[in-house]
Amino acid sequence: MSNTPDPPLKRGWTTGACATAATRAVLQGLWGEFQTTIAVALPRGETPEFVVGEVAINPVERLTIGGGIGKITKLAQGAMDLRSGRTQVDFVALNVLAQGEGLPDVSRANTALEAANIAGPALSMAIDGQALVSLKDFLADSTVIDIVVIDRAGKILARAGH
Repeated sequence: MSNTPDPPLKRGWTTGACATAATRAVLQGLWGEFQTTIAVALPRGETPEFVVGEVAINPVERLTIGGGIGKITKLAQGAMDLRSGRTQVDFVALNVLAQGEGLPDVSRANTALEAANIAGPALSMAIDGQALVSLKDFLADSTVIDIVVIDRAGKILARAGH
């Protein structure tokens, strides 16, 4: 062991990286292990994988997906590749969802997190529910699905399924 002090915590991680780290901790706490995986590209090139495509071919009994509000919003909007460069949040559709739930206008939001902060917890719950519907269309009827929206601190914002 070295006597050099630990370096200070790094600043500037993206929402996705923070949410991914928080998601992993929360999901492991909820279920004890990952059930399947979907690829999430992190800023330094790490790519933890959440493989959803294989679930359609080889059904599993239970699928748990967790992530930050941006990733789950993309999933709710029908995207299956949630990596940052591959798909974008459709903010028009996100505002339509918010308005349909009687929530404030989020059309000026630049991120899904900003939209969730404007509209409050009900938007996270609506996004989570829509993501559940998107996955049910994609997976076997017998698969039990859980979708968890988690913030940067590891707090569960919404949970659909179980």
